[in-house]
Amino acid sequence: MKKTFLILAFFLILPALILTGCANKQTDQTETNQEKQAERVENSNQKATHISAVKAYEMARAKLNKLPNDAVLTYVGTMTKLASADGLARGWEIRFYSPSKDQTYLIKVYANKIEEPKESSDKMHKDALPAEWVDSYQVSKAVKDACSGSPEEKYRFYLRQVSGKPRWSVTCFPDGKLKTLSVDGETGKLLGL
Repeated sequence: MKKTFLILAFFLILPALILTGCANKQTDQTETNQEKQAERVENSNQKATHISAVKAYEMARAKLNKLPNDAVLTYVGTMTKLASADGLARGWEIRFYSPSKDQTYLIKVYANKIEEPKESSDKMHKDALPAEWVDSYQVSKAVKDACSGSPEEKYRFYLRQVSGKPRWSVTCFPDGKLKTLSVDGETGKLLGL
């Protein structure tokens, strides 16, 4: 009878142990899947706050009604070293100049939030940029090879008028060395190393 009881107990307990082990394994798998999903959402949210220059400019235009009517776009640039190799950034500075007031206005777009325009002491950027210009993500393609090896989030992109033409300047750090490149703001072609 003891032998039958042990065999019966064995066959009743063994499936319970197996099921418990499977349940624990399933729980571990579920936790791993949830961790991976959370990581994907975090990465997605982080990338969502990275925008191109054109997108930042479009967002800044929502504040144009607070500037003088003659204010023109004169400068678009990433906030210090917040850009990635793909030409997207968390922070952008958009500058407008009003000839009638002889005043520059700065609008910052950071993490998809637009700050109120502020008067700026910048008197260098007075020349209006054309209505059409190459976006920062396109510029990133032109400098990709020359900036190869530069760490992420160590890029800087800025667009301004140079000798009457829009010109992008891109700063990167390939092999830890500072490199500044120029890209035509109308064509997106690299102008030289």
